[in-house]
Amino acid sequence: MIYVNLGMGLAELIEKRKSNPRLGRQPMDTDLVRHYDRQRHLELAIRRSDTYAYDRVRMNRTLFNSFCHLLITVGGLKRTRNVDIDEMVYTFLRTISHNEKNRTLILNLRRSGETISRSIHRVLRAVIRLNDMLMKKPVPIPENSTDSRWKYFKDNAGGPSREYNVWDSKHDEPFLQCLLELTEKGQISDGTCKNGAYKELERMMEAKVPGCGVKSKPTILNKFKKWKQKYHATVEMRLVSGWGWDPIRCHILADDKSFDDYVKVIVFIFFVYCIF
Repeated sequence: MIYVNLGMGLAELIEKRKSNPRLGRQPMDTDLVRHYDRQRHLELAIRRSDTYAYDRVRMNRTLFNSFCHLLITVGGLKRTRNVDIDEMVYTFLRTISHNEKNRTLILNLRRSGETISRSIHRVLRAVIRLNDMLMKKPVPIPENSTDSRWKYFKDNAGGPSREYNVWDSKHDEPFLQCLLELTEKGQISDGTCKNGAYKELERMMEAKVPGCGVKSKPTILNKFKKWKQKYHATVEMRLVSGWGWDPIRCHILADDKSFDDYVKVIVFIFFVYCIF
């Protein structure tokens, strides 16, 4: 019945514009036309079929209606003078599921940006009130759990992971010795590890630091990459004219002016790289 009245009203408006030349030259953007466009958009989005609804709000029509019912009965969401509940919820879901911008919703729903923003905040406040219903409460897992996935987490609850142990500073010196030994054996060449080198590093680290628990991947692999990056940066800085090297403290020696100039050059190179 609503669409019949809208269609009749729109037909009358078109006839008036045809009979009045001055009205015909004006853009046809009245409240009636905007309401008709808005209802047509919502009809295609959430009322036509489950496929359309899931594609636009990640819910089928039944779930969408149930969600609206929860927001009304439990969340206390109420329609306003101009915006219905389904339009509010649709605006909210489009924003969080598709990251749709306010300006896009303005074009699709023929609303002002303030109206859309207020609708999203009303639904958000109602969703927060549904926290006890929507958020699943954590249940403690017993030690004798038969779930096959629990064995990967029970040793790590409340502390650092044993599989991915945190690197300690006391591991640096033994790790450096292991790298030198593998370089002499030929398993590390030109900063590249050959097949089996990471596993060999893991075995050597366990022998030098019993109980360290560091693994080849990702702990040793990430540490090797980090040291490699620092090494290349240090070599590049040592080649700068006028800079020296302190072999005792292993520091770069540079005066303030040359160091500031070097930083400016690096920042400029990074800026050009980001642009081009």
